Amino acid sequence: MNFNNILVATDFDNESHTALEAAVSLASNDSTCIHILHILDTSYLSFFKGSTISTTSLKELENTEAYAKFTASLKEASIEYLTELKKQYSDTNIITHTVSGRPLNAIKQIVEKHKVDLIITSADPNEQEGKHLQHLIRHIHVPILTVNTPLSDFYPKQIVFASDFEQKPAPHILEMISKWRNQYQAQLNLLKVITPATFENTPDTNATITRYISGNDLEEGDFHIFNAFSEEDGIISFANNINADLIIMVSHPHSRFYHFIVGSLAEHIANEADTPVLILFEKP
Repeated sequence: MNFNNILVATDFDNESHTALEAAVSLASNDSTCIHILHILDTSYLSFFKGSTISTTSLKELENTEAYAKFTASLKEASIEYLTELKKQYSDTNIITHTVSGRPLNAIKQIVEKHKVDLIITSADPNEQEGKHLQHLIRHIHVPILTVNTPLSDFYPKQIVFASDFEQKPAPHILEMISKWRNQYQAQLNLLKVITPATFENTPDTNATITRYISGNDLEEGDFHIFNAFSEEDGIISFANNINADLIIMVSHPHSRFYHFIVGSLAEHIANEADTPVLILFEKP
């Protein structure tokens, strides 16, 4: 699989290193460029003034000499660390970036400027990391690969594509799934989880999946029906049962209210699964 530009955002922790290792593994040729981004998050300014800090006082603080020196020292340390990190992967085409600002805005700028075609990140159900992934999924519609455990060599041989198979997939979704499957000559497992709330007769489920895969490359995959109390548990349990190397999911557009109340199934899986999760977007 050929990626032109892969983005890995880092705060220099072990999870960020895991994401970088996955990026290096996927950079299969010299044309792939890995962008390592470190963001000096300006939201920490509230530390100086307390939680009730106003927009006006933030701007005033940013204009002070002390703030300028403080951020300059942080940036210098970041650049030094990224330079040393780059040396560890001298055989890989890497560009490092150190920027100040809100994380989501900084990532958006890098994605647009360098035409990033894959973001790799760690996922964690704790509040801070969980929200980071949540914001990426909801606001940046570039394929996202989440990795929660160290990967010595990312070469997926068992791929799970989990869906309800109700709507026909967009062409770019089919193309991406086929590319991952063909690149690694992987076994593609099409999975539909049946829960007590979504019970249906097996013939109806078979007909739904048949309509979904008819006339496209997914016909070569094996489809499975898995019973569980929730979709999240079903997808993760099935992936664990077959020792899956990758779970692929499609994130569909929903209203902000829907996300606030329900959240995203893809978010839940990415945060909870030990298996790497590739999240694709219905609207690229």
